[in-house]
Amino acid sequence: MAASNETRAKKEDVEVTAETLKEDLASLREDLSALARQIDQLARSYLEDAGEQIREGLDEAGEAARAKVGAASQSVEDYVRARPLQSLAMALGLGFLAGLLWRR
Repeated sequence: MAASNETRAKKEDVEVTAETLKEDLASLREDLSALARQIDQLARSYLEDAGEQIREGLDEAGEAARAKVGAASQSVEDYVRARPLQSLAMALGLGFLAGLLWRR
């Protein structure tokens, strides 16, 4: 009878351990799901910040390029106004060379 009681006690211990294990696994599953949601939110936030920084950098680069083009255009205009005959001769020469290259 003592062996039967001991077997029954062990069986109850195994059942309690199995139930505890099921509860722990369910809790772990919930924790992992919450962690995955937090990682997703952090990744989205990081990507949004990175995208904003890239956009700002591109805007700044575009503004700098526009300023340089404007300065170069003004420089060419000033050169043409200061030396109209030289500018005309250079334009004719470049046109002639372009025509030769275009023929070939």
